[in-house]
Amino acid sequence: MDNFQEENLEQKWNETSWGKIVQVLIWPLGLYMMFTVPYFTKKTRHIIAGFCGLALIINIFGGEGMSTEDCSGDVKAYEFGRDMATWSSMRGGIGLSKSIEEYNNTVYYTGYNSGDGCVKRGYKDAQAGKDNPY
Repeated sequence: MDNFQEENLEQKWNETSWGKIVQVLIWPLGLYMMFTVPYFTKKTRHIIAGFCGLALIINIFGGEGMSTEDCSGDVKAYEFGRDMATWSSMRGGIGLSKSIEEYNNTVYYTGYNSGDGCVKRGYKDAQAGKDNPY
């Protein structure tokens, strides 16, 4: 048992099983360390880097988000997004986030934000000139 404890004390934190898991979960740090400290095989490093790259690409080009039909359960958010498209154009095309911020600070606090999928969908549909289906 003492031999096992001595071996664990000699290992750096990033070489332990737990350290490797932490580095995969905190991928910017882990990805950097994976290539600077060669304790993974070259194949393993490339597989993990590929997964990180794929996740990044999916996140960046992940699609349009919610469809108009998906927002039938949250019509108020969809219509608020359409209103923000009008607000944005009246304010010189300031964008969805800035429009919501100005509206919430000057007119009425709605509780909606630019991360809401139905708000985004309403905003994009209004900008594209699509009719309101609701």
